[in-house]
Amino acid sequence: MTEDVFTPVVGLHKDITVTMCMAYPPEEFAGTLERIADGTIDAAALVTGQTCLGGVSAALDTLRRPDDHVKVLVRPGLPGTGLHPAP
Repeated sequence: MTEDVFTPVVGLHKDITVTMCMAYPPEEFAGTLERIADGTIDAAALVTGQTCLGGVSAALDTLRRPDDHVKVLVRPGLPGTGLHPAP
C-alpha cells in the first residue's frame, strides 16, 4: 500500500469537499448490517483468509501487510495453526 497524497489547492480550484474520519457513528454499523442481511453487500467477498485460534497471532501479522489480506475469519474448529484460503 502506498501513502495517500493530495494537494488541497486542487480541491479549492475545483470547489470540491473531501470528508475523512477515523471512526464511524453507530448508525453506520446498523445500516451496514442491514445491507449484509438483505444481500446488498456480499460480506463473504471481504473475507480473504481463515485461521483457527492457534493461528490468530500469525493472522494479525499478515493483516499488518494490507496487500496480503483484507479480513481473516477466525474459526475455532479449523485444523492446523496457519492461514487458510477463504471458505
